[in-house]
Amino acid sequence: MPRMEDIKTIWAFVIALAAVVNGMGIVRLLGGLSEYLKNRNTLNIQHYRVYNVLFVFQVMAHLLLWWSILGLREAGSINFLNYLYLIIGPTLLYLASSLMVPDAGDSNIDLRSEYFSFRESFYSLYIVF
Repeated sequence: MPRMEDIKTIWAFVIALAAVVNGMGIVRLLGGLSEYLKNRNTLNIQHYRVYNVLFVFQVMAHLLLWWSILGLREAGSINFLNYLYLIIGPTLLYLASSLMVPDAGDSNIDLRSEYFSFRESFYSLYIVF
């Protein structure tokens, strides 16, 4: 089992995968937002407030997860089970973010129907999270 000093020196390697997966979720959300902003004149989008609030909540969840992971640096030890636990959070958030972003190829997007199509899977992921 690694000592406390060893954990602090290898922390960058331990956190790297969690950071990458969490970053992929943020990129997925921001990429969907940028597609919307670039094509908003040609897209016919029916907005839904619940979807918009959920989108902002999802971005905040990614940021808060990252902030809480930084606090784990003070952990006295880390093992494989702790590492798996560390990776599960960003992975589930990434999957939930991927479910949220509608296909950019469609010219007509109804965010209300999009929300109702992914909500069961989305909230199931959040229950596990």
